[in-house]
Amino acid sequence: MVVDGVHRLLQGNPANVSANINRGVAFYQMGLAHQVRAARTGQTAEWREALSWAGRAMEVWYRLRGKNLLSAGPAVFVSRTQAVIDKATQALDGAN
Repeated sequence: MVVDGVHRLLQGNPANVSANINRGVAFYQMGLAHQVRAARTGQTAEWREALSWAGRAMEVWYRLRGKNLLSAGPAVFVSRTQAVIDKATQALDGAN
């Protein structure tokens, strides 16, 4: 899994910006995959997974942004990640 490979890179050098960006993208993609599955199946657990993975991605984006290390290209993932969070939150709010 990509997340595992990036994790190994970051163990050797936690400040590796490219590896951190790849980690954020991988987390975002996992969230998006769970969102697609949740939309198809309606399973609350899938919405929770989407929210969890997207939340992890957002932590990466905020950390990089706070250090002024998030360039314009990867910065587009902030709004994409937020869209996953918004959709999952809305679905979970509707399920309760």
